[in-house]
Amino acid sequence: MTKLLSRLLACCLALLVFTQVNAKELIDDFKIEEGVASFTQEKKFSFLSTPIKSSGLFKVHKHNILWQVNSPVFSKLLIIDNEIWQYNEVKTIDGIANHYRKMVTHASIETLIQTVFTGTINEEQWDTTVKNEQCLLLQPKDTLLAQAISLLELCLGEEEGEREVLITDTQKNTTKIVLTQTKNSLSDEDINEFNIH
Repeated sequence: MTKLLSRLLACCLALLVFTQVNAKELIDDFKIEEGVASFTQEKKFSFLSTPIKSSGLFKVHKHNILWQVNSPVFSKLLIIDNEIWQYNEVKTIDGIANHYRKMVTHASIETLIQTVFTGTINEEQWDTTVKNEQCLLLQPKDTLLAQAISLLELCLGEEEGEREVLITDTQKNTTKIVLTQTKNSLSDEDINEFNIH
C-alpha cells in the first residue's frame, strides 16, 4: 500500500512538473518581442444584439507598443516605458499639428495591454492555467484588473504568427481579438513612430 501511494505521488509530481514546463513553453510561444501585426476585434455586450467590430495594426519595439485602430474610427496609442500616450491631431493656423498626450492610467492597464499584444505575462499579475496545448487561461491577481476582467484566454492560432485572445469582463461581456503577425522586424520608419517628441 505504501509503495502504491508513493508511486501515485511520484506520478502526480511528474505530471505537475510536466504541466509547469508545458505552461512555460506555451507562454514563450505567445511572446512578440518585435514586429508588426494586424488585428480584428469583436466586442459582444449583453445589451446589444450585434457585436462592435474594429480592426487595425500594432507594432512592438523593445517592449513598447503602438496600437492603431483604423476602422471604424481612427485612433492611436503608444505604450512607452509603461506609460500610455494618446495620439491627437489639432487644427492650427498652419494646418494640422500632430502630438501625443500622456494619459493618466493605472499600471494594471499597461499590464493588460502588454499581455494581449506582446504575450508578455507577468506572473505576479496573473494566475496562469494551461487549458490545452494551444491555450492558456489567465485570471488577474491585481485588484483593479479583477474588478474589470474575470478571465483572459490566450490561444495560438492554426496559422503561423496567429493568436486569439478572448477577454471576459465581470459582466460576462466578451472581447475577441485575432492577431496575425505580418513582420518579425521593424523598418526605420516603423521605429521612428515610437518617437513621441
